[in-house]
Amino acid sequence: FAVIADPRGAHISPVEVTAPRKANPQPQAGQVGWNEVLTDDVVSTVRFFADVFGWSTKEQDMGPAGKYTIFSKGDEMVAGCGKIPDGMPQNPMWLTYWVVVDVDQSTNRAKQLGARVDAPPMDVPGVGRMAMLADPTGAPFALFKPTAP
Repeated sequence: FAVIADPRGAHISPVEVTAPRKANPQPQAGQVGWNEVLTDDVVSTVRFFADVFGWSTKEQDMGPAGKYTIFSKGDEMVAGCGKIPDGMPQNPMWLTYWVVVDVDQSTNRAKQLGARVDAPPMDVPGVGRMAMLADPTGAPFALFKPTAP
């Protein structure tokens, strides 16, 4: 593995896995559901990570949230990239979405344990319910309950 940062400062740790990866169409509670990079310069960030990892890209309209780019490797969607939402620290970052059973309950528990809520629980049509937080040290993470397939 390594630790790298794009020119905007978003850090990521790529890992080389030697064993075949098992496809799980629907991540379960406690597993990673999605990864995305949030940035102040979507165009250059998308170009950088697509070039580094050999990903293809597809832009989609997310309504009020603006344009969002999906990174894919072959037919598999592997991550996304979007503009940093208002109300969140404006430093570029990778954000991991952890699947939970109840986003609201998990957000409240995280707050009790010292987390900061950067984006309260919200529904994203066709995607699921999510919240964006930071742990007591400032490390960002998100909670996520996908829409049932």
